Amino acid sequence: MKFLVLFLFIISLIVMLPIVSLSAQKSLVLYLPFDGNLNDLSNTGLKGKLEGKADFIDGKAGKALLFDGKSSVEIPNDKALNLTRAHAISFWLKWDGGGASWCPFVAKRSADGANYQSWVGSDRIFDYYNGAAVVSATTPVPLGKDWIFLTTTHDGKNTVSFYVNGDLNSKQNAPAGKANNSPLLVGQDGVGNFGAGGIDELALFNQTLTPDEIKILMQRGVKVFAAIQPISKLTATWGNIKDKFHTHVINGLDRDRYRDK
Repeated sequence: MKFLVLFLFIISLIVMLPIVSLSAQKSLVLYLPFDGNLNDLSNTGLKGKLEGKADFIDGKAGKALLFDGKSSVEIPNDKALNLTRAHAISFWLKWDGGGASWCPFVAKRSADGANYQSWVGSDRIFDYYNGAAVVSATTPVPLGKDWIFLTTTHDGKNTVSFYVNGDLNSKQNAPAGKANNSPLLVGQDGVGNFGAGGIDELALFNQTLTPDEIKILMQRGVKVFAAIQPISKLTATWGNIKDKFHTHVINGLDRDRYRDK
């Protein structure tokens, strides 16, 4: 019986997890964990360049990057980073509201406007700008010594949703932004404003995320979505599970039959 329970439990994991994770994996276009370097671990495979001074500190997961209000990271322009339809931006933030008037920006912005930009001000208001509109969350976020998880989603039509620590804060109306040739900036907005504070586990998706996916992202991290086994390996794993289950069951029956003799 215990093998049957284990078998059913493993099958439930195989069936349920990839449904969310494979979808997120396909849409993950940038993943900066800031674990001692500026490498993008998504399939886009970009690398950031630090401008100014920023320190690696203990983060929410591994290391994080602490901005001093004068520094930024530049990720080179790539067509994968132009989010003109549904998309999502998520990161962990640790900031007490000091050092600058804003937290580190996440911005793909040119002089003509932004494709997208996400940030929190010292007024604790969570904002999003995409060249067409500036919209804000209605409830202030809890700044201080604790890490907070911030997510912005755009449905590709006219709705921007703000999530704080996995919970929906508010929804606002804004059309999708237009593509540009600007690099992606973390720390500054591209027009002279710099932010301060720690940022960790920055991820960009070229689709919106469901509330359940956002909670999984917060609780289990981006690596869960970025490291999905290929279908061939899942098939092999499924075959191994069936073989082991079959062996356990047959062995159990054989032992029972042997004892009856």
